[in-house]
Amino acid sequence: MNNALICIVTNEEIREAVFAIKPSSAPGIDGMTGFFFQKYWDIIGYEVSKEVKCFFVSGSFPSEWNYTLLCLIPKIPQAKEMTDLRPISLCSVFYKIISNILVKRLQPFLAEIVSPTQSAFVPERLISDNVLIAHEVVHALRTHPTISEEFMAIKSDMSKAYDRVEWSYVRSLLAALGFHQQWIQWVMFCITSVSYSVLISDHPQKRIYPSRGLRQGDPLSPSLFVLCTECLTHLLSKAEQSEEIHGVCFSPSGPTIHHLLFADDSLFLCKASEPESRALQNILGVYGEATGQVINLTKSSITFGSKVHPSAKVKIQETFGIFNEGGAGTYLGLPECFSGSKADLLGYIQDRLKARLTGWFARTLSHGGKEILLKAVALALPVYAMSCFKLPKSTIKKLSRAMADFWWNSVDHKRKIHWISWEKMCLSKKLGGLGFKDIERFNQALLAKQAWRLLQAPDCLFSRLFKSRYFADFEFLSSALGTRPSFAWRSILFGRNLLLKGLKRMVGDGQSIRVWIDPWIEDNIMRCPWMKNPNIDLMPAVHSTDFWSWRFNKNGDFSVKSAYWLACQFNKSDAQREAEIQPSFNGIKEKIWFLQTAPKVKTFLWRVLSDDFPVAENLITRGVKIETCCNLCGFEGETSNHVLFTCSLARQIWALSGFPSPQNGFHQESIHVNVHYLMLMSKNIRVPPDIRRIFPWVLWRLWKNRNKFLYGGIKYRANDTIEKILEEVNVWFLSQDVETEVGEREKIRKKGDKTRWRLPPFPWLKWVVLLHSRRSFSAIDSIMDAKMCCMLWSLESMVFHRINHVVFAAEEADILGIMSRPMAWPSYKAHFWELNQFLVRFSNWKVEVVSRAANRGAFLIAQSALEDHFHQSYVASSHPFWLHGLFENEKSSASM
Repeated sequence: MNNALICIVTNEEIREAVFAIKPSSAPGIDGMTGFFFQKYWDIIGYEVSKEVKCFFVSGSFPSEWNYTLLCLIPKIPQAKEMTDLRPISLCSVFYKIISNILVKRLQPFLAEIVSPTQSAFVPERLISDNVLIAHEVVHALRTHPTISEEFMAIKSDMSKAYDRVEWSYVRSLLAALGFHQQWIQWVMFCITSVSYSVLISDHPQKRIYPSRGLRQGDPLSPSLFVLCTECLTHLLSKAEQSEEIHGVCFSPSGPTIHHLLFADDSLFLCKASEPESRALQNILGVYGEATGQVINLTKSSITFGSKVHPSAKVKIQETFGIFNEGGAGTYLGLPECFSGSKADLLGYIQDRLKARLTGWFARTLSHGGKEILLKAVALALPVYAMSCFKLPKSTIKKLSRAMADFWWNSVDHKRKIHWISWEKMCLSKKLGGLGFKDIERFNQALLAKQAWRLLQAPDCLFSRLFKSRYFADFEFLSSALGTRPSFAWRSILFGRNLLLKGLKRMVGDGQSIRVWIDPWIEDNIMRCPWMKNPNIDLMPAVHSTDFWSWRFNKNGDFSVKSAYWLACQFNKSDAQREAEIQPSFNGIKEKIWFLQTAPKVKTFLWRVLSDDFPVAENLITRGVKIETCCNLCGFEGETSNHVLFTCSLARQIWALSGFPSPQNGFHQESIHVNVHYLMLMSKNIRVPPDIRRIFPWVLWRLWKNRNKFLYGGIKYRANDTIEKILEEVNVWFLSQDVETEVGEREKIRKKGDKTRWRLPPFPWLKWVVLLHSRRSFSAIDSIMDAKMCCMLWSLESMVFHRINHVVFAAEEADILGIMSRPMAWPSYKAHFWELNQFLVRFSNWKVEVVSRAANRGAFLIAQSALEDHFHQSYVASSHPFWLHGLFENEKSSASM
């Protein structure tokens, strides 16, 4: 660990730290943002890297780098006390670069250092683990025959937790955990060299030099705070060993839990007795004295077992000074227990959604803006709750109704016609919808992820606890509901129903596969049996165990996106069946999302093809009494097609726009035929680009003109309309050029790196992997399988030649993912097991992704074997003579 923490900082490491900074995050005292550093990195990168490296050599940097502006953000409306304000530090970019480097180096080791009861800021740990464990424990306090009589749960909140951390404690803790002295010096300089100025009315006040505390806004602070809580975990574990306190345990084989931590949010579990209460209070006192932490008694509460004697409750409350009784409150933002109406307990989601949507009404957003906000914000609000619990159908209906009302209504509390059902709008864009999520199916997909976690991470605390409670003697996939199950377990089983439809059993050594039960074959129909040859002994292909994979992702890992798709396939709505079976114009609708135009215009075109505009003929079908004539030209029959194509004003504007019209004019009846024609002409290279791209704005402006005249009495001339259209087109395309400038620079830089063969530093050797023919492989299922076999052969060759430092360059980014993050690629678990047998023999190895241009030598060699039937061992004799010029050129360009 220490070798990785204090190794020499590289230029690439610094560049990654720079681009990890949010471009638009609040600037420090110098006014510089991450955007500036990222945009001009090619110019300033060398000097910035030089200055950053100086810190890792000398252990210090200029004091101005750590001069921090302090912005006070109210935690509650109408904040009055300092405790009602959250201090957010606005650090300089130079400091963030150093802090990001330290954090990235520390992150891989946090899971080994931090106890499993702490879920915050540790890779592979989730906040939902704590929520579900806490819910299960509180449910047991209410229903379990033993736990309800003897135990209690204390929910506490540390007051100003980050601000109170003592620096001397941090130094001692890091030393006790075994960190290298050099690393400790770097970290301590970062947190002790800070100075503040509080921002009041945008003006920095007098400079402050603190003597303790971690900054909220410093990338390093969360990881350090999590390490600080290890002292509390150690004290509690020691007390459990000496039987001063007892944790909750559901079975002898299950874990004993006496506390849960999520940063500064704590949940302590012990017996509801005076001795254990005093023992826990003493532990918290020792921890507070060492770290500076103080419990906020007003925000803390105690949840007693349902059968704990009232007199014992009073004594315990007096011991702690906590008089709030829990159980009906929240833990980490979700209800602790679902003992009453689930719809009422989760009603806050609907209230928050309505409050957020009400705030948006004042902005008079276009439908394009509404689509983005509904998908990015409104649908994100219930995700946290849906990841842990199954929402009641009544709650789902209310949430869907609120979003539909927001989409169609321009003013709050003023209901308008819903021209298309929310069910149809939840269809995918491929099927003619807008791609909004169906909340019930999305809920099931999110819960299926929890079921997948129980299956794939059996060693995590969440899995161990639920196994001990519900399936101690069974497999999770075959476990039953059990007696007096919690709402969390019911919800997980709801997700499991979907998970089972997408699981596949992958063959390892074949020992645990139930041939007639497990889904280990993709085919739906059984194949004819083969004749078994008794003289042939088959050896296992791999030596790893059998494992589960998700069949709807290439890497075999579960994803909510693929699970949602699966839920839609198995539980099709009437609208979905209709869209799939009946002939429709969904193909045209799908293409509009790929047009180069503003989101609001794309959504407008979707509405055009859906014919959901309040034109006269549509209003009449909804029972509105109105004249059917067009307000612009006076002719009978105002339809969407008439307003946009056949009205006299529309024909005049189309003629002036320069966009080629159909030979016989636009279709008089079908708007779909006309839009289809426009889209075909937009791809016609014989039409000038400036003309091809104009048609979406012509339609947009025609509709806007109609509304201006109808509701404002303003009638625009055709020439003025064309000028407005051209202005809108030019402004939008210019804005797209400006926004993509930084992204294009980065793409060009990355492309240059990948298309040029680069010489690795001494003593490394680079091995380019593509194809080979030295060994024949059979029963290859896919291209990816073949490439993994090539990688295996490459590893064997390097081991044979006793080369210990190797860079493997591959065209597939997937190979990098499989070798660096095997847990995220369950489908290739067996391949990784074989690869790992050779990887452990290297002193150092890494994989990098290159393009075919940087891999041309290997490509030509493979081509010569497959197409020209050349046969030669290039490992033994180096590259072939006919490629001498290519490799010499690569060698000379790499040394430049």
